[in-house]
Amino acid sequence: MAKIFVSYKRKDKEKVLSIVNRIQQELGIECWMDISGIESHAQFASVIMDAIDEAEVILFMYSKSHEAIIDYENDWTIRELNYAQEMRKRIVFVNIDGAKLIKWLIMMFPRKQQVNAQSNEEIAKLIRDVGQWLKIDKKPMSPKMELGYSKEEFTSLAKKGNVGSSHQPFLLAIQDTFFITGRGLVVTGKVESGTVRVGDCLSVIGYGKNKSTVCTGLEQYRKLIDEAHPGDEIGMFLRGLDKSDVSVGQVVSKPSSISESNTFSCDCLFFSEINVKNNGSATISNQPLTFFIRWAEVSGAIELPSGITHVSSDDYLPAKAVINKSVPLNKGLVFAIRVKNKTIGVGIVKSVL
Repeated sequence: MAKIFVSYKRKDKEKVLSIVNRIQQELGIECWMDISGIESHAQFASVIMDAIDEAEVILFMYSKSHEAIIDYENDWTIRELNYAQEMRKRIVFVNIDGAKLIKWLIMMFPRKQQVNAQSNEEIAKLIRDVGQWLKIDKKPMSPKMELGYSKEEFTSLAKKGNVGSSHQPFLLAIQDTFFITGRGLVVTGKVESGTVRVGDCLSVIGYGKNKSTVCTGLEQYRKLIDEAHPGDEIGMFLRGLDKSDVSVGQVVSKPSSISESNTFSCDCLFFSEINVKNNGSATISNQPLTFFIRWAEVSGAIELPSGITHVSSDDYLPAKAVINKSVPLNKGLVFAIRVKNKTIGVGIVKSVL
């Protein structure tokens, strides 16, 4: 069992997770945190109380949500706090959003250490204090996982999709390929970013079979065009390549503007419940995960932060992904995660590893 128990309001999960992830990473230990929710009073007695019994430090994540409590006797977090007090546990009040500590808590729990989570210095001190209380040698957990986007930023980027600006380097995700006798290879797809013109030198990137080429022609809706811009769906003639040289899921890009990899860090929003193995990898009924990255369809695995034992619908978490093929990747790339034909989550690349 974990030596740190985290008590919090469900509404505050995202803020709390960012604090808990930092504690786990910097101390190299796991915190106990109820992710999926307590379903019954029996579960509260058997699970929550056992976790508090095993813990040495209780972090009570206080917020403005606690100001709205009317029935203190039946509130889960107050029950956890009362039981921890009875068991003589070390309790720390962590104020996560600047809420004012209500008089009832001041009266019932005087002289408890209070930490302002909005202060980086106070959180750093809390981590040092917890390390001393638990007598542990700080060993950072690897890989370090923190959210790169707020949930609002994530949602906005995911809705926008993979469409950049004309000021960025040119990139087109290959959706299909054709070979026309007398004309050569044609690739089709939507321009993701940048501008391409007839005569431009380009690269085909992905799956480890990179090629150099030249754009010899552009078509849109059966009409020849001189240049194409972000959002345009086009056909592109490429010099010196056969159909076997390119594949759906590769990209055509400005030379040296994008790299490929099979490992990346990301933020993920999940739509389904997911089981998490002891090694931190996410699974659903032991079915393999499929990543849809642009037009590439590849299998792979997701590693979640240490301490996460279960993922519920609408959970927003940092992760590390490892896929079975090397594909073009860049920061801000939106991708989907599926099991069979069901989309179970969406992610955004934070960094290519």
